[in-house]
Amino acid sequence: GICFPCPQEGCPMMGHYADRFPEKLKRVDQKYFLNTAADEPFATWRQKVFIKLSGVKKTRGDINLVYYDTQGNSKEYEVA
Repeated sequence: GICFPCPQEGCPMMGHYADRFPEKLKRVDQKYFLNTAADEPFATWRQKVFIKLSGVKKTRGDINLVYYDTQGNSKEYEVA
């Protein structure tokens, strides 16, 4: 599905921290979104990344994001 854009007031949450949105839980026909990853433990947060290239020369290449955790582990994702 399409993760963005969320409603102006933000994406309603299920699972972690859903109890922080009691008014949203009372609505009828509400859409909910889960933040999940492909690998265990599956819990994750969405990240929105903006990349701005400068210059007019055409360049080919790959764009990779590398996430590092506090224990020194890393995971690389190819995004383009």
